Amino acid sequence: DSKDIAMKPISDKDMVSAVVYIYSKDPGGGEKIKIIERGCILIPVEAELKHGQENARSISKRMEIELPLTTMDVTSDMIVESARDEKQLLLRLASIVRWKDPDMLISWDTQGAGLGYLIERGALIGKTETSNKNSV
Repeated sequence: DSKDIAMKPISDKDMVSAVVYIYSKDPGGGEKIKIIERGCILIPVEAELKHGQENARSISKRMEIELPLTTMDVTSDMIVESARDEKQLLLRLASIVRWKDPDMLISWDTQGAGLGYLIERGALIGKTETSNKNSV
């Protein structure tokens, strides 16, 4: 069975290094979905930062150009942001969700590898920071 050998992320070990989101509006019926914003938040790896003296900002700009302009047959720009670490990535995603105030959040494999995983990682990072502060 493929489920037995499939690699599954382990929330207390495997960090989140990128998140992609689409903010859209469905006026009803799902036939004319309007993509309002597409975005990606990522943590550049060291090799990317060393390659050609690029910094995190230039990597984000390059990715905005290289990524496809079409999602679900709708053309829209892609906003690419870089984060210095997982905590900053998750905080930025949370701020986007609060700012956009969506009526619904949809995710692939919501409990296993989607939104549930992001929540578990955020909780773990919060616990780690709290225990580090208490040990000082």
